[in-house]
Amino acid sequence: MNKIRHYLLFLFLQLTLALGAFAQSTISGVVKDNAGTPLPGVTVAIVGTTYGTTTDFNGKYTLTEVTADAKLRISFIGMVTQEILVGNQSTIDIQLETDYEELEEVVVVGYGTVKKSDVTGSVGSIKNEDLNTLPVARADQALQGRIAGVEVQNNDSAPNGHTSIRIRGANSVVGGNAPLIVLDGFQSGMSLNQINPNDIASIEVLKDASATAIYGSKGANGVILITTKNGAKEQKPTISYNGFVQIQQVAKKIDLMNAADYAETVNANRTELGGNEVFTPEEIQGFKTNGGTDWQDEIYRNGFTQNHHLGISGASEMLNYNISAEFLDTKGVIEGSSYNRYSLRPNLSFKLSEKLKLNLNSYIAREVDHPTTQNSFTDSPIFASQVWAPTKPVYDEEGNYSLPGGGYGPVATGNPKALAVEPVRDNFTNRLSINGDLNYKIIDGLTLNIMGGYNQFDYENNYFNNSKILQNPGQETAGIAVGRTTTLQNTNMLNYTKSIEKHNFNVTAVLEQQYEERNWSESGARGELLNAGGYNGLQMGSEYLLPTSSRSKRTLLSYMGRVNYNYDSRYLLTVTARSDGSSVFGANNKRAFFPSVALGWNVTNEEFLKTSETLTNLKIRGSWGQVGNQAIAPYTTLPRLRTGASAQFPINGMNLSSGVAISPTAANPDLKWETTTQANIGFDAEFFGGKIQATFDYYNKLTEDLLQNAPLPKTSGSSNVLRNIGKVENKGIELYIGATPVMSGGFEWNTGITFSRNRNEVVDLGDVEEMPIGNGGGLPGFNNVIWLETGQPMGVFRGYEYSGVWTSAEADEAAKVTSGGVAFFPGAPKYVDQNGDGVIDDEDIVNIGNAHPNFSFGWNNTFKYKGFDLTVFIQGVQGKDTWNLSRVRAEITNNDGDATSTKILNRWSEDNQNTDVPSFQGYNAFSMTNSSRWLEDASYIRIKAINLGYTFSDEMVSKLGIGSARVYLNGTNLFTFTNYSGYEPEASTGTDTWGGIDMASYPSQKSYTLGLNVTF
Repeated sequence: MNKIRHYLLFLFLQLTLALGAFAQSTISGVVKDNAGTPLPGVTVAIVGTTYGTTTDFNGKYTLTEVTADAKLRISFIGMVTQEILVGNQSTIDIQLETDYEELEEVVVVGYGTVKKSDVTGSVGSIKNEDLNTLPVARADQALQGRIAGVEVQNNDSAPNGHTSIRIRGANSVVGGNAPLIVLDGFQSGMSLNQINPNDIASIEVLKDASATAIYGSKGANGVILITTKNGAKEQKPTISYNGFVQIQQVAKKIDLMNAADYAETVNANRTELGGNEVFTPEEIQGFKTNGGTDWQDEIYRNGFTQNHHLGISGASEMLNYNISAEFLDTKGVIEGSSYNRYSLRPNLSFKLSEKLKLNLNSYIAREVDHPTTQNSFTDSPIFASQVWAPTKPVYDEEGNYSLPGGGYGPVATGNPKALAVEPVRDNFTNRLSINGDLNYKIIDGLTLNIMGGYNQFDYENNYFNNSKILQNPGQETAGIAVGRTTTLQNTNMLNYTKSIEKHNFNVTAVLEQQYEERNWSESGARGELLNAGGYNGLQMGSEYLLPTSSRSKRTLLSYMGRVNYNYDSRYLLTVTARSDGSSVFGANNKRAFFPSVALGWNVTNEEFLKTSETLTNLKIRGSWGQVGNQAIAPYTTLPRLRTGASAQFPINGMNLSSGVAISPTAANPDLKWETTTQANIGFDAEFFGGKIQATFDYYNKLTEDLLQNAPLPKTSGSSNVLRNIGKVENKGIELYIGATPVMSGGFEWNTGITFSRNRNEVVDLGDVEEMPIGNGGGLPGFNNVIWLETGQPMGVFRGYEYSGVWTSAEADEAAKVTSGGVAFFPGAPKYVDQNGDGVIDDEDIVNIGNAHPNFSFGWNNTFKYKGFDLTVFIQGVQGKDTWNLSRVRAEITNNDGDATSTKILNRWSEDNQNTDVPSFQGYNAFSMTNSSRWLEDASYIRIKAINLGYTFSDEMVSKLGIGSARVYLNGTNLFTFTNYSGYEPEASTGTDTWGGIDMASYPSQKSYTLGLNVTF
């Protein structure tokens, strides 16, 4: 009986404990810091669930329906996270301790790191979690709109398309304006489009001269520092997979006429200009019944991308590792275009002893690119699809591609379908990068770091043009171009850190050597037998194209010193000096000196602000410094000879033979560095413990001794010489405002806005006030349209100011104005007579625009609720002009071609006076190509990305036996609001002085993505 009684008592106790564990109660309390001050905005959550809350302004929190076995996790920025078992408690007050390690977040500043609170320069930063918002396989696309003062422009949207990155505007005419890319300390020159964001731990952008002067002659255009991932400390191996599949569609189509409208328009054009109709009524009716060819539909398709990234990371006492492999496969939206990349990135860190550490970072990649031909208007399928007659079929009755001509349509452009699928473009690239450094702790505070880097970039670009496009047997061409770029870098750095009471010092000294060698060769052939082997059978050509080759070398030897000092973390000072010696400059200017100084004041570390609950961080910064630009070709300062096709001479007055001639560019031993002097003032502020952040900078950059080609008299034997002439100024403001407006009941909203405004101006051009620097596309009448002029931005557009069409009511006024001796008339284009002399001629050409935007911005919003997250990213540019040259050909209405644009349907007539499209006769008489009629406002606002994700809870992933998992859906470029009529408002054939000219760039795409991130 006693046994039964004991057994029943045991069961009762077990049941009581179980019921106690599952009993639900309300838990409340107050969260304070280690000084006893209540903390608002602290997250209090139940471990293993998505249930939680945040403390109110008085630090109070309340959780309902909490079981006794639940565990609370209390977390707050800058504080050590705590976990507390609830048990039978109903009131749980918590005191959080300051997490000094987290508060002292470090920022990479080049040749070392600095505590974020001690940074004196203008540095923008992006962490890995920010990069993962957009499902892209290249870091440059993830950078757009994220950092104030950094302009990222997608010049074309091809699978391996090029972007231009400009930091605080353009400084140079011929010296280059791209920022320096530094990958794990190695200045390899690698482009951001080769780096997968999944491999990146952080990106820092150095913008002002205080931050960039440490890179001396390479720092004039800003510096982008990329740090790749390494294994965490003392953790078991972690396997991660990040992958997505993506479908792309052309974002928009150009409005072009259908076959029937086109045929009627061609007839109207011919009769109005005194010719005969081309199409019969029966043919036009046939087009209305059966339709014609939509050439855009013929070359465009749905694109598809898959990206798979697999990584393994971990650490032990002696080894820290992160190894990743990537496979990227992209099929472009234009038939025949694609891009593949296979890469491996092993990062290893060895602790050889308590004082000695070895780091090895490597990268191996193979790229295969099949680009769309875009060398000129004549061989671009994108351009051809806009100007080819919709009345022509893709193939003729014999199954061959339709040919141009036949009395209408373009005569110099091949069949769009043929141009897309027939040319063979096979570009192969191999990349190898090895970067290692030894870090030795000599004594406490003093370390020696010796780094050696090797980068090899091999490429093979092949092409084969068969005779199918124009059906011209015997004119097949094929060629192979191969090259290699090898870069070596050795950096030797001593760093000493010392604190004496409230005085803190960090001293860095560097000796650095760099070597770069490039070689290149090309061969080709022409002839019908090439059809058998293409570029792999050059020996079968009937005519060999002149082979060419070249080799060049450049070296750089540098000394650098930097001192960081702060007093009591309140007053900050950074002084930097660098001396560079470059082989590319003449004997008279081999070396240059680049100094900088910066001051900072952590105002909130002063006694009068230490206890402020409103303004919780304020740092005021100011800097001045000089940086250089040595981005010119080697041997420019030396006398050179010219070879190749431009140096062929006749033998016996008949046959041409290759020889040598004096280079058209004369030697200049006095050539020296471009020097950019920059001043910057700004502040960083946080309010309410970081719930609101603000960063502001004002800068002024003056670039002197511009490298420019100056003309020479013919008697000199050369046509030009590269000289240091002129000055360019960039000044502007940058602003970032971030906030967490809502953090309550498990819901969180984070928002951030970047705003950049840069003003570019040519200050001085030496002995002249202006000079032409380019034209566009080889179109008739489009010469000398890009200029440098003092008081204007670099690359200003010049042309006639277009003001519509002369109406019938203005017939008398129009007749008083002439061009080329012909009087204007109703229906003719109207150009502004700038000097009022009644003649439209070169005297009336004025500045009509430029490609520099007034401002750019980005707005990112992230919403989180339980396991769900939603990101909406909006990005835009305002005040940017683009010359839409592909539109010119689509709207030609003279004897040289037939328009395809639907805009021609709104041309002037007696019954349609309210239009800005001239009549056929009017445009044929006055077809000024270089007019503002073709210059468009390319401003835009774009919903760049909408990303919806779900992160599985700890409880769910533990049941699956994995560490973490997240799935997401993403839409990119879903909506673009712009008045630009081309495919893409960002499109540009060139950049900077040659920017803002759209020559049928690869169109942008809307994309839809499904992705998965998982760790094991």
